Formats: sequence, C-alpha cells, structure tokens
Amino acid sequence: MTRVLRSILRYGRDAAAPASRRVLAWINGLMVPFLRDTPTPAPVFIIGAPRSGSTILYQALTNALDLLYIDNLTARFHFNLFLGMWLSKRRYRNIPHGNFEANYGDTRAHGGHAPSECGTFWYQWLPRDRHFVATGETSQRDVAQIRFAVTFPSQWFGRPILFKNLNAGQRLQLICEAFPEARIIFIQRDLDATARSILQARRKFNVPAGTVWSVRPRICADLGELPEEEMCREQVRRLEAQIDEDLKLFPASQIFRVSHSDLSPALIDRLRQWIGVGYRDGYSLPVFQKAPSAKG
Repeated sequence: MTRVLRSILRYGRDAAAPASRRVLAWINGLMVPFLRDTPTPAPVFIIGAPRSGSTILYQALTNALDLLYIDNLTARFHFNLFLGMWLSKRRYRNIPHGNFEANYGDTRAHGGHAPSECGTFWYQWLPRDRHFVATGETSQRDVAQIRFAVTFPSQWFGRPILFKNLNAGQRLQLICEAFPEARIIFIQRDLDATARSILQARRKFNVPAGTVWSVRPRICADLGELPEEEMCREQVRRLEAQIDEDLKLFPASQIFRVSHSDLSPALIDRLRQWIGVGYRDGYSLPVFQKAPSAKG
C-alpha cells in the first residue's frame, strides 16, 4: 500500500503531467486507504494481427464475463481510468453491453457501454509514430504510472481489466515490465483470410499504396516495396513473429492461444475459467461466424 501511495504522490507532483491528471492523481491518493488489502487481479490483454477476430472475441468476453473493460464512456476519461470506470458503473451498473457490432474495431456508434480499444489511454506515455516498444525504452517513471493507472481501478473494484488494443502485441516487452503477472490471449486466423481482410480494409479506407494500415511491425519500411497482397501477408507474419518472440518473456501458464476457427461458447467458458471470473447476469454471446469474411 505504501508503494502505491508513493507512486500516486510522485505522479501528482509530476510537472510534466497535465493539470487535470495531477489533480485526479491526488484525488486517487485520498482513496488509497479504502482499497481492499487483497492481491490485485492481473490485467488481461487480447493481442494478434489486425482482422484476426480480436474484436468479436473482446465483445463476447466483455459481454459475458464479470470483469472490467474500457467502454466508450470510460474512454472519454482515458486520462483516469478509475474515474471513467466509476462513472460507467454508476450509469450502467454491471449489465451486459449487448453489442456485437463494430466498424473495424470502432464501436462508438453503438453506445456508451460498448467496449472501446481506447488507444488514447496508452498514447499518454507511448509514441504515436510507431507501435513497437522495446524493453527499457519507457522511463521507469512512466512504467510506474502505467502500472498504477491500470492496477488502481482493478484493485478498487476487485476485478481484472481486459484490454483489446492490438498495438499491445508489439508492446509485450513494456507490458512485461509493467505487468509481469499479465495474462495474454493471442488470437490467430488463417494467414490468407487475414491478409484478404486487411486488403479489403485498405480498399475501404483508401489507404495509399505502399502504406502499412493499422498495426505496424517493428521493421516495416521495406513493406511498401511489396505488391499489396504480399505486403498484407508479410505484415501479419512479422507482427505474429514478434508476438511469438516476446511471449517467451511470460510463463506459459499466463498465455492462452486462440484460433479464430475455435471461437465458440465453449471457448468463452474455458477463457472464463482461465481468467478466474464468473458470468454476468443476463449475458449473451454472439453467433460466431466461421466464414473467412468474419469480423475482426
């Protein structure tokens, strides 16, 4: 508890932080004595390549399982997840969000309780111009702030937080620094189906030829020299290769590999048991599509 309080006070004194974040850090500090004196549930991260089925898995897990997640209301308070989650709990209690629709991961058109990727939360500390983050690249001050920002609401509400932001797959070295206890769900899909879906997304959003769409691998400057279809395949190969390499940082017991073709109610229940939570009252699950064109 003392270590947590020191982290809060250091955050509150940080002159580089926006005034709103410094004030909220002090407010959080006042709440520390009321935290439960129990272990903090480990955060859970869904990672993978774009268009691999991560969005529908995220929606299914957040709708069915009694855990924390960033909904669209919370995302508006990305500078303080605890405040956002507290407001969301006041507004929605613990009801399922009931949303299985998205526009390439974006659920803002589907209400305040729909799950959000909330990249802005991570960009408070991480670069926007690239996605890979290596060990030691982030200052210890920032690592401590990231850890506190995540563990405080989880400790307060007594629930693990589930994140789905695919950039996290290229930040596993940082995640291991901040959360060595983290649980990682790595979802994969048939390479050709994934590449075709990325290609469709590129065409929909009129992505210029030679430009990598969505998550960028550690080495990507040469991808633009490839024909578009091969560029999409190589993008997936490199992203997944980096994930496979960095997953070696975590104990095998903290890693759960998922295939898109295995998405089912039975898989959701296995993940529930692995995470160690119960179901929400009144939950439902989507009809999982097995076709190559399924939503990602």
